[in-house]
Amino acid sequence: MKRVFSLLLALVLLVGALPARAAGSAGQASLAAGSYLSAYINDAGELYTCGLNNGYQLGYEQTNSGIGTPDEQTGVQNKFTKVMDDVAAVDFGWNQTAAIQTDGSLWMWGSTYSGQLSVREEGLQITPRKVMDDVAQVSCGGNFTAVVKTDGTLWTFGYGYDGTLGNGAERDSAVPQKIMDNVAMVSCGADFAAAVKTDGSLWTWGSNRAGQLGFEPVKTGSGLFSSTEPQLTPKKVMDNVAQVECGNSCMAVIKTDGSLWTWGENSSGTLGQGTKESTCVPKKILDDVTQVSISLNSTATAYAVQTDGTLWAWGSNNSDYLGFDGGNDRPIQTVPVKLLDGVAAVSTGGIHTIALKTDGSLWAWGYDNGGAQGRGTNYPICYAPSKVLDSLTTSADQPSIDPETGFTDVKATDYFADAVAWAVEEGVTQGTGSNTFSPERTVTRAEAVTFLWRAAGSPDPRSSLSVFSDVTDKNAYYYDAVLWAVEQGITNGTGGGRFDLTGTLAYDQIFTFLCRFAGEEAGGDDWSSAAVAWAQSSGLTDGLSFTAKASCPRSDVVYCLWRHLNGGKVGESQQTPPEEDQLTLTGNQALAADIMAALIGGYSRVDLTDYDVDLSDARELARELADVLWENPYQVEYITGTMDISGKSLYLTINYLGGAAANGASRAAMEKADEILAQVVTDGMSDYDIAKVLHDYLVLNCAYDYDNYRQGTIPSESYTAEGALLKGTAVCSGYANAYQLLMQRAGIPCEYVSGYATGSHAWNVVEIDGQWYHVDATWDDPVPDREGYVRYDYFLKSDSYMRANLHSRWTSDRVCTSTRYDDADLPDTNE
Repeated sequence: MKRVFSLLLALVLLVGALPARAAGSAGQASLAAGSYLSAYINDAGELYTCGLNNGYQLGYEQTNSGIGTPDEQTGVQNKFTKVMDDVAAVDFGWNQTAAIQTDGSLWMWGSTYSGQLSVREEGLQITPRKVMDDVAQVSCGGNFTAVVKTDGTLWTFGYGYDGTLGNGAERDSAVPQKIMDNVAMVSCGADFAAAVKTDGSLWTWGSNRAGQLGFEPVKTGSGLFSSTEPQLTPKKVMDNVAQVECGNSCMAVIKTDGSLWTWGENSSGTLGQGTKESTCVPKKILDDVTQVSISLNSTATAYAVQTDGTLWAWGSNNSDYLGFDGGNDRPIQTVPVKLLDGVAAVSTGGIHTIALKTDGSLWAWGYDNGGAQGRGTNYPICYAPSKVLDSLTTSADQPSIDPETGFTDVKATDYFADAVAWAVEEGVTQGTGSNTFSPERTVTRAEAVTFLWRAAGSPDPRSSLSVFSDVTDKNAYYYDAVLWAVEQGITNGTGGGRFDLTGTLAYDQIFTFLCRFAGEEAGGDDWSSAAVAWAQSSGLTDGLSFTAKASCPRSDVVYCLWRHLNGGKVGESQQTPPEEDQLTLTGNQALAADIMAALIGGYSRVDLTDYDVDLSDARELARELADVLWENPYQVEYITGTMDISGKSLYLTINYLGGAAANGASRAAMEKADEILAQVVTDGMSDYDIAKVLHDYLVLNCAYDYDNYRQGTIPSESYTAEGALLKGTAVCSGYANAYQLLMQRAGIPCEYVSGYATGSHAWNVVEIDGQWYHVDATWDDPVPDREGYVRYDYFLKSDSYMRANLHSRWTSDRVCTSTRYDDADLPDTNE
């Protein structure tokens, strides 16, 4: 998550060849890459960004892909989009972005939760906000920020634990604190920082767990309770330093003679020293280096540009992040390997990297699911470096807006232009960004059901509770649409308890949705042919060229919907079907609801004793609801029934393929979860009591898979609820999956959270008495395992508590503001 600054204006006269890093006039291009984020500043001083915008680090609201729409606050912008003018430098932190304009003013946006934007209130800053003047250089770290002002003073603000602010304290501060004088440049890591003074001396402070500060860590305590003392104020480490770069838990410097030196955490080979051994002792790894970039996140990728323009890469090569094949056979590159020639600058975000070549072209490689490479499409892996832009785009290069359509990418002469105009007028969609519709982009499942729902008048679903593990945000644009689509029988998800929001759809799948939307069913053994035949007979495909299995673009979805309804002047208006036609199937709808609840919840038995229904009819109804012959999203193998001696229907038994349950847990895990509930949950327990007793059960009956973790041999089952509940061994994902399963079976809202806690980590958020709280059962279970021991350090805690205790960058949209249990005095079991 590191940057390349424009080297434009001398801050001060430096000793020897030490370069200055300062804001100045526009005219020199530069780059920055963060986690799922990219930015460039072109020669005109225009700042462009792209990537994942769920934390508003792009500097604008609009998105054009993924899970976002123009009227939403999250999503993906997979094309570089202009943010502001007159920019000299830009940098990404974990959750914040900073830009310096040519007049020396500092502008920031993103998360304000730890004060990293110099804003006291907690929340999100969507667009650039001016923070201060007279800034020469800025560096964003793990929720804290450091700036060098034009007078050479160093100032810090934001997250302050572990001594990250260098002010002698361990507390957050939204108010900038002056730390040092005579500073030439600063670099922030995850929870530490370093500054180079004008005399070439290097000073470091913050966390030193891996020796990343360049001296031996100071340990306190022993065994399980040992810890590393942070360095609360800057400490001098070495001389003759020209540049410094802080990564997640390591550091690199370029000395005044051009040599590159590294030290710190090295389990992924990020030091480039030929080993995986961490060290606090600096070691030289390359000569003739002009620039170095190390990822700020835990992906641990590193690059260096030499004076001859060659680019060298080392560190984690999982999924070929480093830009060359061999990720599975060579997941860790411990020494620099040559990657490209003719490189002027590089910046790595960890899972992806961008580079500017000497001919002005922009190149990218690595993981691109968040659109961070700016290619206009989301490719999961683009491991080999390839060109994205011939030159860094300027506003003069942007396409013009068609005056009739209002979009840059929809012309009045396009066959779908009238359909797009209708869709905009009816509120079906407003496009994907500022004056863009993205007609060629394949529609996602979330978008498709939302289009249908809006076309039907945005009716309220009968239920407000989602049954899908990936549909949890009640404020998301697609939430009600998904619930409504399931209730109308348009889709039942993709199996495994998921809806697959970002999954794309083919033409035959879109036709199937539209057919069911019309209250009809294109039956038969070949559902694809039946769906196409229905669409053709209904006039939907007139004027279209398509193949059934090809991906359906947004243009053709709104075109078919337009023709299906009144806008296309084809047939009669087919607005919201009559109420009696909206039900999935005719017959006993209460029974249908019970069957759907069983399928979605992953249950095997449906009680029929309350219904006067023939067993064969009940079985057929269940088969149709399960869509066994078509998509079979619930992975049903077969359905049987049982009746008593008089012929009265008693119950249906649903048998699942491979024993898999609809919510992603195995049948055995679900049965074990129910067995645990029967064992530990009693009548009269409150939701709090249940949350605690299930937390205790998991901690007492599961041990962290520490041996396999240390050896890098963690089996797949340790990541699952099965490992935690059936084998009694798991890593953090297994704990989180198991706790989610237990709580869900108990009827208490609980979600899986992934984030960072000294490394990639997983835990849960739960809802108790209308408030959401964090629960980290993994960190409440001692390592190595201690029989009969439970602690509550991470049970029902607030966002602020978790951030103050090493948890950050979590994925959940739930806001945990209640501090009711932060200071709860729950004694550990050995107290």
